[in-house]
Amino acid sequence: MNIDSQVAAVKAAQGALPVEQRMLGDAFIGPPAPTSSPGVNATKRLALAGGATVFHKPFSGVNVVNALAFGQTDETPPLHDAVGWRLAVALGEPWQGLVSPCVLREHTGDDGALSLQAPG
Repeated sequence: MNIDSQVAAVKAAQGALPVEQRMLGDAFIGPPAPTSSPGVNATKRLALAGGATVFHKPFSGVNVVNALAFGQTDETPPLHDAVGWRLAVALGEPWQGLVSPCVLREHTGDDGALSLQAPG
C-alpha cells in the first residue's frame, strides 16, 4: 500500500494551530535524550528551540512484525499518530484536549510523527 497521498493530505492540513506552527517551525536543539521506555518502534526524545519536548517516531523505525500483528503496515504507525491528532482537532474539545499534538516532520533525514510531550 502506498501512503504517499495520505501523508501529503496530513501535511497539507497541519500548521493552522499555533502549537503546530511551533512544532513545525522551531529548530531542534541538542542531541536526542534518552526516553523513559525504549518502546517497540524507534523513538527519539528531542528539544525544540522554543522549549518544548517532543518525540520523533520515524517511518523508517517501525517494527514491521509488531505493526503487522496489529493489522497495520510497515508505514502506518507514524501516520496514525498524526491522523489521531487531526481527528481530535476536527472534533474540537474535549477531544482536542485529550490527544497530544502531532505533526509529520523530518528529523535528520527521516520523515515521521513528531508528538508533543504531554504530562500524565
